[in-house]
Amino acid sequence: LRVHRGDALATLANVHLQQQRHRSNHPNFATLGELGIATTSPGGRYRLQEQSPTASGFFVMASALGTQAADLPCSHLLLEVAGADTRLASGPDAEVGNADTDNQRCWGK
Repeated sequence: LRVHRGDALATLANVHLQQQRHRSNHPNFATLGELGIATTSPGGRYRLQEQSPTASGFFVMASALGTQAADLPCSHLLLEVAGADTRLASGPDAEVGNADTDNQRCWGK
């Protein structure tokens, strides 16, 4: 499960990179569709959900699918950019309330 978590981590890193590229040339961050990024990770283990992007930030959560959902407490991974701040959070549910040590483990840090 830990190895397959890389599917979400790589996908979220790609979203972050693509968003930064897009924002450098546009007044707002983009939706996943505008970036050409599917709502399922390439390995099919995570579903991506977003909130409407703005000029100052974006929010994308990767939620584990199928057997990957057993990867507790890392079944939900959140990437949030708000202005100059980037938040990486994780948790067993969409509240992504892991303590720092669990959060670092989920994000491979």
